[in-house]
Formats: sequence, C-alpha cells, structure tokens
Amino acid sequence: MITRRTPRLATVKSATLVLNEAAEPEVSCHVVEISAGGARVVTNIPVKIPEFLSLRFSDGVERQVRRCWTKGREIGFEFIRSEPG
Repeated sequence: MITRRTPRLATVKSATLVLNEAAEPEVSCHVVEISAGGARVVTNIPVKIPEFLSLRFSDGVERQVRRCWTKGREIGFEFIRSEPG
C-alpha cells in the first residue's frame, strides 16, 4: 500500500509528456489526479515512459517528474523539486 505525503485530488486536465531523446518526443495525456507531490496521468495508448521526463500542462506550466509506477495506460509521477540557485 502506498502512503502519500499529500492527498491527490481528482481532476481532468490535458497535458503532454515531454520525452527527451525519444522517437515520439511528445505524448498527449490527461491528468486525472494531482497533489503538491505528484500526479497520475492516463495516455491514449500504452507507451514506454523513461524514469525522468517533463510534464507540460495545458496552461504551459512544465514540471520535471520521475515515473514511480506504470499500470497499462496509467502512470504515477512524483514532482521533482528544483534546487534554488
């Protein structure tokens, strides 16, 4: 059982997975849960996702993320905190 530091809230937001150095550099997805610490997204098709990538929201905000788990088309991400300076 996964224990979360912050609860995830249900949402539906369009987003894009930005895959560096991949044959398909961008994959459309929907964010279905989000929290201060991470997000759960769903893609239209199963896709191989690297451990580290960017998640770009439809409003243009882009966050660096780490893939924590994958289950079919669902992927759980942890937001990577940027170090100041």
